[in-house]
Amino acid sequence: MKSEEEIRKDVVKKLKSLGYQDADIRLDFRLSSSRGGSLDILIEQEGDPYLVVEIKNSSYKLPVNSPEELMFNPSIRQAQFFTQQLKAPYFLVTNGDDYLWFEVTNEIGRPGLLNDAVFPKTIETSKISDQQLVSVFRYLMNYLKSELPYSSGNVSLIDLAP
Repeated sequence: MKSEEEIRKDVVKKLKSLGYQDADIRLDFRLSSSRGGSLDILIEQEGDPYLVVEIKNSSYKLPVNSPEELMFNPSIRQAQFFTQQLKAPYFLVTNGDDYLWFEVTNEIGRPGLLNDAVFPKTIETSKISDQQLVSVFRYLMNYLKSELPYSSGNVSLIDLAP
């Protein structure tokens, strides 16, 4: 069983593979609101809060198969509250195995479960490594394989071997 700290390291690695830069990632961010609290990870883009990350230990079961439970899960509600406080558009709740990406979708702040990861607003190509670029292309290839109705699973648009 992984601890939250071990999962945090894995999550930071995943965020970097999606194109987020070290300068965008803030660990253990303290809120200054009257209810206080701290975030496991806050991602900023262009100086503004962009993605709130709530990390649970690996034994914590996220309600991945129940949309009703998603809306009332305490961890998801906590991440949603922090996201609204910071006026960030997205949040992520993970136990290291399951990654649930959300968007705050309306004026009352109901979260909308997203099918895909949240990428940075812009990816500066001068700062992205070849490994990060390959990771993004692999992610896209897997998406195409699973989503294209005419795909036989053998989509080979580009050879991604290093």
